[in-house]
Amino acid sequence: MDARRAEPEVRELAKAPSPRTLVVVREVVPHDEGELTTLQARQLVEAGRCWDHDALPAARRLSLDENDEAAFGAILAHVTIAEDGAAVFEAWLHGDAGAFFTAGTTDVIVVRDGGVTVLEGGLDDEALADALSAIGLSKAAVRSVQSVHAATSAAKRR
Repeated sequence: MDARRAEPEVRELAKAPSPRTLVVVREVVPHDEGELTTLQARQLVEAGRCWDHDALPAARRLSLDENDEAAFGAILAHVTIAEDGAAVFEAWLHGDAGAFFTAGTTDVIVVRDGGVTVLEGGLDDEALADALSAIGLSKAAVRSVQSVHAATSAAKRR
């Protein structure tokens, strides 16, 4: 490749944002509303609204009722995410979806649906979007997938 033609590409790479390192420092899989702080309950209501546009009570979201499409209890987890040792974000994750908040608030900054991460409110921080995309499935979701896989495998062996 001609060096002059490569110069614009090199300049674009130089403008790329520095990667951010985010770490999940706490994950909680609550089973009922009594295990939540007031803030976590408010975040869960807001997260649910992001997912299905309904501001339903936290208890309904935590339900294990398989017949209730609004119930995410079996695969729901609350995580605290740190950067440089300080908690900066909190998230409610279920499966490959999630709502991310500025720590200590109900301000949604990122919504993830079907593994696609979308910055909210006009945020333009590619490094943040990349870092939050790397926050994986909730452990509850992984356990749920593993149990379905085990049940399916056992049924096939019969």
